[in-house]
Amino acid sequence: MKKTFTLLLIAGFVCLLTSCEKQEEMTVTPIFKEKISGYAQKGPFISGTSITIAELNNRMGQTGKMFDTQITNNEGCFELNNVELSSPYVELKATGFYFNEVSGKTSNAQLTLNAIADLQDAATLNVNILSHLEKPRITYLMSLGNDFASAKTQAQKEVLAIFGITKEIPQAETLDITKTGDGNAILLAVSLMAQGFRTEAELSELLANICTDIREDGKLDNTTLGSKLLNDARLLNLAQVRANLEARYQALGVTVTIPEFESYITDFVANSPYTITNNIIYPEMGRYGTNALFGDATTIKVGTYSLAADLPKGTSLKIVVTSERVAFSFFPDVPINFTLSGSTLTSVESGQQCDIKIEVRPAYSFFDYQNKNITIEIYENGATTPTRTKIIEIEEVS
Repeated sequence: MKKTFTLLLIAGFVCLLTSCEKQEEMTVTPIFKEKISGYAQKGPFISGTSITIAELNNRMGQTGKMFDTQITNNEGCFELNNVELSSPYVELKATGFYFNEVSGKTSNAQLTLNAIADLQDAATLNVNILSHLEKPRITYLMSLGNDFASAKTQAQKEVLAIFGITKEIPQAETLDITKTGDGNAILLAVSLMAQGFRTEAELSELLANICTDIREDGKLDNTTLGSKLLNDARLLNLAQVRANLEARYQALGVTVTIPEFESYITDFVANSPYTITNNIIYPEMGRYGTNALFGDATTIKVGTYSLAADLPKGTSLKIVVTSERVAFSFFPDVPINFTLSGSTLTSVESGQQCDIKIEVRPAYSFFDYQNKNITIEIYENGATTPTRTKIIEIEEVS
């Protein structure tokens, strides 16, 4: 009898829970939006980008209701009309080519960015780097019982902390890189630091790794990822980025105001806890022999040498050689990734090795040499004063 009563009690409890769930689902008021519009921005996504909006339940699972559209211009804007939802929560996915603000060109491959939002009192839904990075963290926090609003606020705060930003800003899906305001400036700064000099595949991988790393504790524990952000951020030409964006929108016939993003990048570079790991490398040997740029040697013998350097992406190099006893050799070899003007070598492309053959000549009695030293001034990454200066004494031939 007790066993029967227990079973009846359990069954009644299950029915009660089921009834409550059904009642909760039944009391959800459908949402009707005459128009949902927004921007997909890395830089702006271009025409042909696919936009998918999926309805989510209160556990952030897809209900199966989806809406599809495309971006039909190069400003990144999209629009959906007459959208009826049973839940205020939606996920937006944008997949397409975009304007790369760093290179000033359209991307070579497609990129996918995501966002989740509450459309209860909104009809604007932008998707960008911030919305993409915060999404997995939001869903994890909600799985722990947090409500959507608090999870979203916490996730955004944690994402911004990666970039050393503590300022409170509006929700990511309301931000726009073509408008003034701190939030829009921060979005652009974060977008640039994530982009850096990476290919689309490298950018996708970096974003995925950051999302995975911060999902459960909200902190970027993988310092290698932080170093990747710092490596490229310190090399960005911020004036050129601004010019690239202004020229892009001008070509589209659109009047925009690019926000003051620069200070957020310079602050990150100056105060980042991460370590720079993409310094220019001067190998011991070059293609033509011992590398005169390697190490701190103060003497050199008569003979043939290399001036060689390995340049990570985004880096640049200028070398000024002062000596009457050094000749640049062009036959049968030519400079690799260097241009030569007088005694000044300038790198052509980052991400490549630079090398040139030089000959240290012996002293001839019929030449009136002023001294027997070689001065090599090394200017890295656009520096206006030498990053390093080598003064090397030539050992005379006995």
